[in-house]
Amino acid sequence: MTIKLLKNHAIYVSIYCYICNYAVRKKYRVSIFTSNKPLTWDGTVAAQKALSCVYRTGQRFGVNYLIDVLTGKDDERIRHHRHDQITPFGLGIEHSAPEWRSIFRQLIAQGHLDVELGRAFLAWLGAVNTGQGAQAGSMRMSR
Repeated sequence: MTIKLLKNHAIYVSIYCYICNYAVRKKYRVSIFTSNKPLTWDGTVAAQKALSCVYRTGQRFGVNYLIDVLTGKDDERIRHHRHDQITPFGLGIEHSAPEWRSIFRQLIAQGHLDVELGRAFLAWLGAVNTGQGAQAGSMRMSR
């Protein structure tokens, strides 16, 4: 495949299959002034679920365990701690485990969660959620 950038912000894409000498050419008009902002979505409800799960599990478990609780995983450890009986159990089935990891990473980056990076990735509520810097409104998250 060859790509040529033209002066009028258009590109030609030539695709060769190398079986014959025929090339498929298409002309696309592109803008070179596009923004590189990440796609965002309203993650307020997901953040509330994640923070509720951290609080209701006692702020002493790792992110992977919290994701298992949110997605309703049937696990011996969850049953042992009786976290299958708390409100956030199974509330996060609309997101996959990698999506939940991204949500938790963004909550950590925004100061809503603090972590201990010792032998386990423990999470607890950050200064933003303990009254020193409470914020109201929606929470934008990147995809």
